[in-house]
Amino acid sequence: MKRFGIVLLLVFCFQGAMALAKEVKSSPEPIVVEAKRLVANNKAGWIRFEKDVVAVKGDMRIRCDLMRVFFNKGKVERIEADGNVVVHVKDRVIKSEKATYYADQEKVIFEGHPQAWRGANMVKGERIIYFVKDDRSIVEGGGKEGKVKAVIVPEEAKKGASGK
Repeated sequence: MKRFGIVLLLVFCFQGAMALAKEVKSSPEPIVVEAKRLVANNKAGWIRFEKDVVAVKGDMRIRCDLMRVFFNKGKVERIEADGNVVVHVKDRVIKSEKATYYADQEKVIFEGHPQAWRGANMVKGERIIYFVKDDRSIVEGGGKEGKVKAVIVPEEAKKGASGK
């Protein structure tokens, strides 16, 4: 009886994670989330992954200390990643203290000293808003002067540095 209860609990806990996998329609690949602990409340509509969280979908990898997934009627509404957030997608890397994905708007907001790199190019500010569907972003000022900082390396410099 105890074993049946544990299996039943795992099925309910992963119901929300399965909703997350169904929600992402851009590719048929599953989302795999690993963490030291998972806490779920299906009635309230949330799942929390704690400690050493790694989420992978295709060529996207997200690392953070804590990830919360909020869902309603099987659909993901919002995903929050907190603490040492690092997102890798192809040749892009974004680091911040917090990242929040809003499913209905298809946007991600990075906060807490976000920095983004694409190859040798870098941008940082107080907040980075990334619009997934349009592949565009807005970087809002930060630091002492309230400015955005961008380092743009010309293609010629990249070729010269690599010897090609």
